[in-house]
Amino acid sequence: LAFSSACALSLLGEWLRSSAVCPVCACLYIFMAQFLDNKDAGLVILSHLYLLSGCAAGLWADSRTRVAQQLGVLVLGIGDSCASIVGRQYGRLHWPRSKKTVEGTVAFVASTVLCTMLLRILHLVEPFRVGHFTLVAVGLALVEGISEQNDNLAVSYNHLRAHARGR
Repeated sequence: LAFSSACALSLLGEWLRSSAVCPVCACLYIFMAQFLDNKDAGLVILSHLYLLSGCAAGLWADSRTRVAQQLGVLVLGIGDSCASIVGRQYGRLHWPRSKKTVEGTVAFVASTVLCTMLLRILHLVEPFRVGHFTLVAVGLALVEGISEQNDNLAVSYNHLRAHARGR
């Protein structure tokens, strides 16, 4: 419900902003402008919706396991964030034709796997195969690492496909 409400509010806000509905459009544009990057080109800003959709994908897809339900938040909230921080701070080895770093990709995998294992230790998710989960995390990290597009939706889609296959 919270993800759906946030998505609906984001859609409404983006519609008001892009339609230039005064007096709200100026405030929304100023607020949204601080979060823009080179991937947000054109009239409509979609990064926020991609991020919300990616985080909610496991729940919206009616995943049967708690690990799958939480994977969007783990991957985008923890893994992607750690990849960005580590990559900017310590990254030296860049992926071919990319600004993203190998160090960031390693941080993505490590943080996602470690946080999921912590959830398991705290009995917040059911037991899972760490090896298979790590392979899924590596695959997602590679998608994130080589993608120059807005990768949040692609990463979420791939995590759902991999989990649906039983990994």
